[in-house]
Amino acid sequence: MKDHQGDVQLAQRLLIDSHELYQVLGRGWERRGNVLGDEALVWFTAGEPPQLLLGVGPADLVVARPRGIWDGPASLRYEPVNQQGFDLTDVQVRPEVLVEAAAAIVAHRRRTFRWCPTCRRVQPPEWFERSAERCMHCAEVVDGIVH
Repeated sequence: MKDHQGDVQLAQRLLIDSHELYQVLGRGWERRGNVLGDEALVWFTAGEPPQLLLGVGPADLVVARPRGIWDGPASLRYEPVNQQGFDLTDVQVRPEVLVEAAAAIVAHRRRTFRWCPTCRRVQPPEWFERSAERCMHCAEVVDGIVH
């Protein structure tokens, strides 16, 4: 079972308790240092593979769709796209707006996932090369292609 340290850190940054975080944004958050976004924000992802990015600043937050970018061999970073900004108080005052925005972003991200015919797992687009029939892991194991 996954450690919930990211949930605790995110709840603290949002100035709410973990229970309120779970009700508004769910659980399973992981702090990320490999985001190509605003460096003034502390970034978290949710989902496996990452389906939602949340950047938290002193008074505001951003929800975004993570786009995976390979930054060299074995170095995957995420770029926040389709960003929507909110005031930090929106978590408590207008949580339904935040929930709606997050749900739309997650739905869009999930539509980009593909099934790998070899491992039969759903993979995000960053794990497929443009013309690849298999995910990168399976291409390495089956075809000997090293990424």
